[in-house]
Amino acid sequence: MLEVLPLASGSRGNSTLIRSSSTALLVDAGLSRKEILARLSAVEQDPADLAGLLLTHRHKDHCRSAATLCRRLKLPLHATAATAEHQQPRTLPCIVEIQPGQDFEIGDILIRSLTLSHDAPETQAFVFESKDAGHRIGIATDLGCSGKDVSDFLKDLDVLCLEFNHDSALLRNGPYPAFLKQRIASPLGHLSNDQASTLLQQIASPRLQALYLCHLSQHNNDPTLVLEIASSTLTPHAATKIHIALQDRITEGHRLS
Repeated sequence: MLEVLPLASGSRGNSTLIRSSSTALLVDAGLSRKEILARLSAVEQDPADLAGLLLTHRHKDHCRSAATLCRRLKLPLHATAATAEHQQPRTLPCIVEIQPGQDFEIGDILIRSLTLSHDAPETQAFVFESKDAGHRIGIATDLGCSGKDVSDFLKDLDVLCLEFNHDSALLRNGPYPAFLKQRIASPLGHLSNDQASTLLQQIASPRLQALYLCHLSQHNNDPTLVLEIASSTLTPHAATKIHIALQDRITEGHRLS
């Protein structure tokens, strides 16, 4: 069994729960400690049973309460050196350093990693694979561009959590200052709907059971538009369930068994 439960997704905080038959991992902690604990309770996950907290990168919307959660719950923090050094490392009970782009294991879950193009050093995408059944769940958000390395990394998945951050026209004509628009649209920023659609075309297959549209911009995107683009892209694979990963509440999870 392998399960994904998006607890929150968006520019105001990101966190995802990954569970196997014997291991539970929290990926990112971009909400307050109180809110993460409340959402874990809502999905019947005892925080004391977490095997660790895994961080994709060091931006606040992904690691806001990482240090305080690890201290309170005595959780191991799994992160690259560039990410861990921003989490008050001397105060944490345990740091397990991830080597960028290398595979590792937590409990009965094999985790593959890939360094993404983003303006936080050593930003990682992850693929979680159950060692008993070979189920595969991928998470790739916070990337400004993708190449063959990314598309190869995200192939043959059962579930994919993929960034659809902004519509290019809405960003261009939106309320953000020029410097922020340039940052978001740059190769070190975030994927536009068109970029995400192109990547999805390269990696979609009949194996893909569920797609989560993640990290949608509150000001520079439209959920209806994103759903239309994703549905059109996945037309040859109509059996894939499409979900928008929500910011303000837990999104319906997907269990592979």
